[in-house]
Amino acid sequence: MRALVLLTACLLARPGAAGPVEDFERLDKYAHCSGKVDAYMVYRRNLALTPKAVRDAGVAAGLSVQETVAIFGWTLGDFEFINKVAWGADNVTFGVEPFGYPHCTLYKAELAPYIEVLVGALSKLPPAAPGTLWRGSKRTLDRLGRAIKGGFDGTSRNFGSALNFVKDSGGSLWAVESHSSGRDISMFSDKPAEGEVLFPAGSELDVVDCSPSVVTEEVRRRVRAAETPAAPIEIICLKGAPSGSRAIVV
Repeated sequence: MRALVLLTACLLARPGAAGPVEDFERLDKYAHCSGKVDAYMVYRRNLALTPKAVRDAGVAAGLSVQETVAIFGWTLGDFEFINKVAWGADNVTFGVEPFGYPHCTLYKAELAPYIEVLVGALSKLPPAAPGTLWRGSKRTLDRLGRAIKGGFDGTSRNFGSALNFVKDSGGSLWAVESHSSGRDISMFSDKPAEGEVLFPAGSELDVVDCSPSVVTEEVRRRVRAAETPAAPIEIICLKGAPSGSRAIVV
């Protein structure tokens, strides 16, 4: 897995480069498309959609407007193109909504400022309150390895929501038993009822043996009821690494 390093030096070394906030504000989601399509200025669009209550929560938390909008944009669905690059991809390709055509591509250098602003925003928030966090994932333990580190990982306090994500399709159900790097972003979210706790790019979660007080017999029963022989669901228990979050993905 690609190493995690600070982004600042490589961004500032580019001739004529602005800072990450300015580059984030200039991000055009549809800058490189296979057909003609109007510009989609991500920051401007997301700012217009950000409710006053979310903006006020950002002020109370000591966030800049750009940082608040970055978190809100993540919950709107920007994670779909941010996180592939945060996990190490050089670019990400996606279809223009609502029909999925034409296809557009964004590159690492274009998305790095968004990632940096988002990580900076999360670093200003306190660790989420203790309690088990859940995540449904298409990735199995064989693909994940014993230490999960790289991009962002969204989790929820809602067991049912996490289980529904892998119901019938299979994959893994994560139970994060303890951590220090997850940040509760529900007050900045487009979907506050999900109770999302987001782990910044650079966080590490280590696989551990499941505690019977966390993965109870009732949890196992519900998982068995949700899986099928063709689509099993693997329960993976995790704890945050002592070192916590380490800066930003390049």
